[in-house]
Amino acid sequence: MKIISSNCSVSVLIGLMALISAESAFAQEGDPKRGEIVFQQCSICHQVGPTATNGIGPNLTGVLSRKMGSVADFSYDTGLQKASMAGISWDKEKIFSWLRDPQSYIKSVVSDESVTTKMTVKVSDEQARRDVIAYIATFSK
Repeated sequence: MKIISSNCSVSVLIGLMALISAESAFAQEGDPKRGEIVFQQCSICHQVGPTATNGIGPNLTGVLSRKMGSVADFSYDTGLQKASMAGISWDKEKIFSWLRDPQSYIKSVVSDESVTTKMTVKVSDEQARRDVIAYIATFSK
């Protein structure tokens, strides 16, 4: 029995496997306890929780499902302003991608290479990103 009949089929199979892998990035949820430790690095700029306020970065309480660039009394950069005007909302997958490389992410999500973001911190470790998202999610409304 021949399962793969051509190089084209191999390419399609590899593409499907990559798509399934990307879509299941959150099948493996993060650990909020570990995320709390990761968030200590974020707390230099951000706060989360019932008494959180804006700092260098916006308050992250309730960020999941919130429209990008929409926290009152915070001055956003051009990228998040444009995302807000487009009505784009945060979810786990978007935050996961954002944390990997905020500058590249915002340019791609608004399809504009000229926009910027104030956030320059990158979290390369995938598990750390999952964990911090799980922690932030405990403060969702």
